[in-house]
Parts: sequence; structure tokens; C-alpha cells
Amino acid sequence: MGTVVLFEFFGILSYEIFNNLYSGTNWPAFVYMCFMIITLRVSGGHLNPAVTTGVYIEQREFRKNAGFCALIIFIQFVGAFCGLGLAYMLRVTVPSVDGS
Repeated sequence: MGTVVLFEFFGILSYEIFNNLYSGTNWPAFVYMCFMIITLRVSGGHLNPAVTTGVYIEQREFRKNAGFCALIIFIQFVGAFCGLGLAYMLRVTVPSVDGS
């Protein structure tokens, strides 16, 4: 379970950083596919809360998987917000003391 959480967190975090730094190109889609392939064996490749919810509904074992589904969705949101924060820090330029 810890491995799944780590893979989901770092998969989403890395994708969000890449997506925000290279937006407007086709590379984010390629990177998303690569991260899905990397996380497929461990967590099922659910790098999106909508996909996680869809798989949860399709399995129809609501009581058995509810906590795990909620944990994965929470970790996906945490990873996305951390990735957005890191990407923002990488894109922002800090002005120098003399104003240039």
C-alpha cells in the first residue's frame, strides 16, 4: 500500500511539473503515457481521480475498496498540488535588488 501511495504521488507530481513547464507542446501527453506505463503494475496507472473513481465504480466492491479509493484520490490531489507548487517555483523569476 505504501508503494502504491508513493507511485501515485510521484507520478502525479512529476507529470504536473512537466505539464506546467512545457505546456503548449505534445510532450506532456507523452510523459503522461510513460508515467501510466511505469505505474501500471504497482497502482493500475490511475494518475487521474476520474479514472480511479471509474475503476472503483466498475469493480462494484464498494465497502471493501472505499478507504483505499479515497486514499488514492487524496494522494493524487496532494501530488498534483505539490507539483503545481514546484512548477510555479521553477517558472517564477525573482527580480534582483537593482530592479532589473
